[in-house]
Amino acid sequence: LHHEVALRVATALDAPLSIAERERLAERAAVNSEAFASYLRGRFFWHQRTASSYARAIEHFERALAQDSLFAPAYAGLASVYVQLGMSGQLPIAEAAAKTRAMVLRAVALADNSAEAHAVLALYLHGYAWDSEAAEREFRCAPELDPNHPMTNQYYSTFLRSHGRFDEAVAHGRRAVEFDPL
Repeated sequence: LHHEVALRVATALDAPLSIAERERLAERAAVNSEAFASYLRGRFFWHQRTASSYARAIEHFERALAQDSLFAPAYAGLASVYVQLGMSGQLPIAEAAAKTRAMVLRAVALADNSAEAHAVLALYLHGYAWDSEAAEREFRCAPELDPNHPMTNQYYSTFLRSHGRFDEAVAHGRRAVEFDPL
């Protein structure tokens, strides 16, 4: 239904669509509703950003993968938990880096068009692989895939700030708040 509505709106508005946009609209990925619900619960707990809520987020993301082993957002969710656990010192760096890498590479392999997956990959590249150039490429890729995704803008803002690019960092931070005031 979402696909049909989007196509009709674009047609009615006579909006020019790029080939990539048409392909994205044409995708008809079957979404397991139980896996999606588990993923959303995982995101709820991830946003609380406490040790206990991260543990709950992992449970829900893993449940989503048990319900659908090919559900890329759950892999990206796990990667985002592990990257935060490592960066906050709640998980040894080597373990966090290995888990983040495994989860995010799986997410990107399953859904190369996922802004969330590319943003977490960028965070991994910056925080664990120390490859700022590759990280920036991924950070730039994520907003192209979904310019309204708050997390991609938040992560990119943090990256820009760490490189002394404060005006750009503030702009991306404001976009993140615009798309998700919480």
